[in-house]
Amino acid sequence: MFIRSKKTIFQIILVVIIMLNLPLISTAAETVIINHQNWDPSNVDQTLFDAVRTKKMLFGHASIGGQIVEGLRTLASQNPSRYAMTFKEDPPALTSPALAFPYIGPNGNPFDKITRFKNKIESTDANGNVWGNVLDIAYFKFCYVDIGTNSDVNQIFTEYINSVKNLQAQYPNCQFIYFTVPLEGKLDYEYDMIQNKNRHQLNELIRNYVKQNGGYLYDLADLEAYDDSGVYQTFEYQGATYPKAWFVPNNYANDGWTTDDGAHLNSKGKEHLALAMWKLWVSVVDPVAVTGMKDNNEVPQTIEVSENYPNPFNPSTNFQISLQRPAHVAIDIYNILGKQVDHLDFEKLSSGTHVIKWNARALPSGVYFYEVKSDIDSDHLMAIKVGRMVLLK
Repeated sequence: MFIRSKKTIFQIILVVIIMLNLPLISTAAETVIINHQNWDPSNVDQTLFDAVRTKKMLFGHASIGGQIVEGLRTLASQNPSRYAMTFKEDPPALTSPALAFPYIGPNGNPFDKITRFKNKIESTDANGNVWGNVLDIAYFKFCYVDIGTNSDVNQIFTEYINSVKNLQAQYPNCQFIYFTVPLEGKLDYEYDMIQNKNRHQLNELIRNYVKQNGGYLYDLADLEAYDDSGVYQTFEYQGATYPKAWFVPNNYANDGWTTDDGAHLNSKGKEHLALAMWKLWVSVVDPVAVTGMKDNNEVPQTIEVSENYPNPFNPSTNFQISLQRPAHVAIDIYNILGKQVDHLDFEKLSSGTHVIKWNARALPSGVYFYEVKSDIDSDHLMAIKVGRMVLLK
């Protein structure tokens, strides 16, 4: 009887969480996802760019991080009144506003990178100040070789999210940024699904976490997959390292990943990534400034997805999806830890309204998240709607 009462109380709490839309954990005030969506910086007031230049920032990087830094330098040289920035590669301390970009390699071990970044933030600078207390904005990125085909995606995701989340709580005056993982070239669909499968999965977990819990995300994987005109590109690699679509021909470097090698200096994608970085910085200074941009999570007019019903449910719930034209639709289900527990795939749904039933008979009671994806407005699956639901048994 006592056990049954405890279960009843737990169920009531879950129902209240859903009905009142209460956060499951403490959430960030803003949710900003920087991806390939077009941004016209000419519409943003100059004072916001000036405000960014008052910040002390740290970017722990490797590989593509060098391209971003070179892109920022290029923008600064082209339009200094708009994009001027002080760059310091690995200063002993930041006594004035600047972007510090220490190298946190070597590549190949994601947990080592997480630890190196954490140690940097918690360490004391040359003036005796803890970096986390000095900085206004901080972030780091993985290299694509950090996430291989045999990587434990859920373990990496948990370690990464917890580390950034804990640093944010420890140093509340510094805004920490999430990054997705760059990909390893998409020669064709089969190659992409084999070589990049774990990277895709990890990126989806990171995107879903930020959508559900708030925060700032620089979606590097999305940014590198599109050209400057917003066209999704299939790109080959020169050797095993440099994507051909991103570098000037015959200028591939042989001296490794440094901010001054030919690969980064000649990257055709560097301004694209750098402009997105400025979009990120401006949004941190003033989140309202991004409201004029295209909503990253806006549901296209060609598809409508209703909230699942019933919710809470036992053991099944329904998703209603309306399509103006035939499309590929997929629904991924995740548990509270971010682990994918089910995948529904409909390669060619006809136009019209469809009710899709999901049965959770084999799963335990708890909170679950769903992500509906479709290719209706793109040539690949893109997230259309994310929501949460409660299974009560």
